[in-house]
Amino acid sequence: MLFELYDYNDLIKDIEILDNLVRNFESYKKIHGEDWSIIQKSINEIKLKFKSTRFPNSNLYKNNLTNFYEIRSRAFEHKNAITEENAQYLYDKIIDMLKSCLYLSFVDFISLGVLKTSKNEMIEKGKTLKAAILLFSQNKMILNKTQKDEIFELIAEVKDSHQSFWSQYNESKDELLQKKIDEIEERISKNQDKLQNQKDYLEKLNSKKEELEEKINSSNSNSWTDKASEWLSDLEDKIEKCEEFIEKIESWLETDLEKLNNMR
Repeated sequence: MLFELYDYNDLIKDIEILDNLVRNFESYKKIHGEDWSIIQKSINEIKLKFKSTRFPNSNLYKNNLTNFYEIRSRAFEHKNAITEENAQYLYDKIIDMLKSCLYLSFVDFISLGVLKTSKNEMIEKGKTLKAAILLFSQNKMILNKTQKDEIFELIAEVKDSHQSFWSQYNESKDELLQKKIDEIEERISKNQDKLQNQKDYLEKLNSKKEELEEKINSSNSNSWTDKASEWLSDLEDKIEKCEEFIEKIESWLETDLEKLNNMR
C-alpha cells in the first residue's frame, strides 16, 4: 500500500497551528463543541501524518513528536478539567431544581380537607420537574455514574411526592365538594320548610281576607265597616309581604338546585 509522503516542515507548521488552537482553547471556561471538533480533527490528522513524514534526523522527529504529545495532553487535560467543572455545575443546578419542586407532605398543613399547597403551585413544580429532567437528559453524558445515580434517585422521589400531592388533593377536593353539597342540601331542605310554612300562612291570610270582605259587605254598621276596612288593609299588606317572601324563597331554591345539579 502506498502512503502519501508529507514535507516535515508542513507537519511542524501543523503542530504550531495546533498549539495555538489549544492555547486559545485553554482560555475557555466551558467546551465549545465546534472548536473542540477542530482540535480533535487536527490531532488525528497530525498523528496520521507522522507515519507518512520523513524527518532529516531522528532527533528532529522525536522532538516534534514529543511536542505534539505534550500539546495533545494539554488539550485533553483542559477538556477533562472543564468537563468536570461543568459537570459539577450541571449536577448542582439539577439537584437544586429537583429539590425546589419536591412536595413535602409531612409539612403541608391540612385543615378541613384544605391543603396548604395550592393546585397552581404544584403545576409550577411540575413544570420545574420537567425542565430538570430535560436538562439532565440533554447533558447526562458529562456526569459521572454517582452523579447520575443520585439524580435518578431524586427524580423518582420527586415524582412520588407529586403523586402523593395529587392523591391528597383529589381526596380533599372530593371532601370539599361533598361538604358543599351537604350544605346546599341542608339549606334547600330548610328553605322548602320555610316555603311551605309561608304558603300555609298565605292561605290563612287569604282565608281571613275573604271572611273579612264578606262581613264588610254584609255589615250595616258604618263605624265597624271603617275599622274592618283598616283590618283588611293590614291583611293585604301582610299578604303582599308574604307573597314577596315566597318569591325570594323560590328564587333561593332555584339557585341552590341549579348549583346542586352542576356539582353532581
